[in-house]
Amino acid sequence: MRNLPLQSSRDILSQLTQWAQQPTSPEGAALYLGTIVVLGVGGTALWQRYRTDDEPEVDFSDVLDEETLEAGEAEGQLLDDISESHKTATAPAAVEWKTRAARVGEQWTTTLYIADYADYPNDGYLSDLFELTDVEFDLTAHITPKNQQRARNELQDIADDLQVDADLEQSVRSEYLQERANEAAATYKAVESGASVFDQGLFVTVRADDTDELQNAVRAVKSALRDEPANLTPKTAICRQDLALQSAAPIGDNVFGRESIALGGAVGSLLASPHNATILEEGGVEFGIHKDNQSPVVIDPFARDNGYAMFTVGDTGSGKSFGAKENFIRSIEQSKDRIGIILEPLNNWAGVSEALDAKRITVGGTLGLNPLEIRQTPEHVQRAMGEDASPFNEKLDDAMSFLTNFFALRGISLGDRRTTLELGLRQAYERHGITDDITTHGNPSPTIREMLDVFEEMVDDPESFVVRSDAEAEKISDDATWLIDQLRPFEEAGRYANLGKESEFDIRDEKV
Repeated sequence: MRNLPLQSSRDILSQLTQWAQQPTSPEGAALYLGTIVVLGVGGTALWQRYRTDDEPEVDFSDVLDEETLEAGEAEGQLLDDISESHKTATAPAAVEWKTRAARVGEQWTTTLYIADYADYPNDGYLSDLFELTDVEFDLTAHITPKNQQRARNELQDIADDLQVDADLEQSVRSEYLQERANEAAATYKAVESGASVFDQGLFVTVRADDTDELQNAVRAVKSALRDEPANLTPKTAICRQDLALQSAAPIGDNVFGRESIALGGAVGSLLASPHNATILEEGGVEFGIHKDNQSPVVIDPFARDNGYAMFTVGDTGSGKSFGAKENFIRSIEQSKDRIGIILEPLNNWAGVSEALDAKRITVGGTLGLNPLEIRQTPEHVQRAMGEDASPFNEKLDDAMSFLTNFFALRGISLGDRRTTLELGLRQAYERHGITDDITTHGNPSPTIREMLDVFEEMVDDPESFVVRSDAEAEKISDDATWLIDQLRPFEEAGRYANLGKESEFDIRDEKV
């Protein structure tokens, strides 16, 4: 049987030789014709290949300018760099496997798997792991929903087996087995009540530049996983680093095969763990240090989605004022366009004010500060405003807020006199030609003393301010008389005389 193939080959060769010696026979003619066809096809292919290789290269410098050629060369280099980056990002050039580690590209790695999980994990139980700023690692979680019926059956079998073991055990271990049986029964009841069930597998790949650094990093990661609040049991994938590394890949399946049953609450606790170990916001200022890793905390309060207001609470001497002063100075120095305003009654910020060369305004002093002042809205603000926005109405609200606060601080109720106060305020603006038209907001602003002039006219000629009924005149006159008396502190010799005249400085020209 072994000689049969060889014998068959000899017979075929002998037959071909016989046909070649008889070219006039049909078989011989067919043989010669096939040989000619094969030689023709082969020769044509070789000739075409030769002509292709012999074609001259085109010199694009004859048809393109130098700038276009340089741009094309730069683009080609960029594409080559991107191609190389994609190759190295997809997979390393080579992997060297060891028992407990692997050399992946230029780095050494060790992949850990979680052998045992906490029965009742805390929310964010891996938070300590993500605070390891001096360790490079990747964490991969495989979470797969389980069939509810199959999960109930598996949990029931586990609970029954543990209960049987607990009943049969006659040593001190029986108490431990009974606790495990009770926990398994509680998990089964939770699933019966509708709790979602998942298969969960966790893998952590630790990376370092050399083996010594890798060993230290692995110890740090294992410690973070074992200790509170994680309470996990991490193990090195001995002799299975290839499967573990594949399972830890971002788009890889769990080929390692180690999984555990987890309820929806445990999955939620896991998903609450990832966070940034450092807070370093661009354009921010240093607010302090991280309580766990001692890294600086740099925050830009003006980039907060819910506003930049802050409220500091602490015991006396705990550093509230010191921290506020630090943040204030850093914030002012951070931006040239930022204006700082300090409102404080105890003179504790005098040093900061002097250091920043601040403009000091004393309530009840002599420097003019007009609370009714309205400024031209900048063009960039106008472009950002809605079509129905009204800076004039906003200024009226601000001015009324100032006046109502003035009455409230004196323990005086405006009552229905508020309408007359609003009328006097609006009349004061109208007399300066200031209306809802934004182009009029550059006109000189009225003062509270000019409001007093309006109230004086209301007393002398209330009929001019009547809207519908002549009966309004008496009330307008009485209200105006009362308001003149109450706003007396804003007159020239009054307690708040500086708030009753024009502003003597522009806050936009000041830094602090």
